[in-house]
Order: sequence, then structure tokens, then C-alpha cells
Amino acid sequence: MKMLLLLALLPTALISQQPGRPATRSARQSSAKSLPAKPTSRSPAYGAKADSLRGIAGHVFGEPRSNFPELQVKGYPDIEGYTYYQPKQGQAQGWFGKNADYVTTTYRFYQDKFAAFTALASGPNRQLLADETDYLFGKGQSKGVVFGELTVQWEGTQVRVSYTDGHNDARLNVISKPVLAQMAADKLARQQAEAAARAAKLKADNAP
Repeated sequence: MKMLLLLALLPTALISQQPGRPATRSARQSSAKSLPAKPTSRSPAYGAKADSLRGIAGHVFGEPRSNFPELQVKGYPDIEGYTYYQPKQGQAQGWFGKNADYVTTTYRFYQDKFAAFTALASGPNRQLLADETDYLFGKGQSKGVVFGELTVQWEGTQVRVSYTDGHNDARLNVISKPVLAQMAADKLARQQAEAAARAAKLKADNAP
């Protein structure tokens, strides 16, 4: 009787152990769970340092003009709404203050709040500005040469930085992206208000 039982079970055991047969669902699931995860490729975080600084030379974007006693007005608001300021003689701060004889700095304010920073250098002083830019923001993303100017960018979520070098001049721009968004919204609101005013005037002029 025992012999008959063994013979009856033998084909099933042999079939389950045959090489090349597909694995069971549970075995496939177990095998899939044991496979290592595929590495994901990530683009370099070019703007990480720009976002962490959120400004330049001891100031962060959004600070009121009253927090900048070292500045004096350079010009009236431009077409975009920026007002330009420059450091008073001998009162620039940080690295840019120490190198004020070689690098010119300009601070831009929008609605009386710090919104952008620009540094300019010419001739051999361009290398000085390039080294400081690399120190502040790390490796940037090259945009190539356009019209004789090499451009490198650091695009963060809150800050946009660009460095251009060409025609014997170098320029560093650091801009608040929330301010850019606010400026775009303000411009759209003005355009809509102007369009509404024109439509109202046209309707009034054509009224019987």
C-alpha cells in the first residue's frame, strides 16, 4: 500500500522539479522583491547654493530698503519697476566690499524690497569675479557662447543666477524668482486695467 502511494506521488514531484518549468506566482514575486532597485539618474542641483544664499553680501531677498544703510540711490525706477542703488564710498560689505576697486556692484529693489544684485568686472578683473562666483555657487550649467559671450547659469527654485563673460566684460546677476513672478503678475494686472479702461472709454464715446 505504501509502495502504491509513493508511485502515485512520484510523477507530481518529478514534474515540480523539472528544470526549465516556469516558476510559480509566489516564487516570481519573491524573486522580484529580491532584485536590487534600478539607480535613478538625477540632474545636478545647479541652483542649490543659490537658493540657500537667497541673496548676496550679507542680505537676503525680500529685505526692506531700510536694512541697507550702506546704499545710496543710483537711479529712478526703470520700466520694469526696479530702483537701482549702489554702495556708498567705502561702505560695501563682504567680499564685494573688499574688492570694490575691482568689481562694481548694484542692488535692485522692487516695491522697496531687495530683489536683485549685479556685479560687473572688466579686463583682468574678470577672473576675480569668476573665482568668487564659483566659490559662491559652485559648478554651473554652461549655456554656451552667444554673440561672443559665454553664459553660465544656476537655476534654483527661488533664485536665478547667471554669469556672462565676453567683450572684455563680465557680469554676475542674482535675481529673486518670486519677485519676477510678482512683477509679471503686476504687469498683467496693469495691462488688464488699461484694456478695461480703453473698453469703457470706447463704449462711452459710442453711446447715443
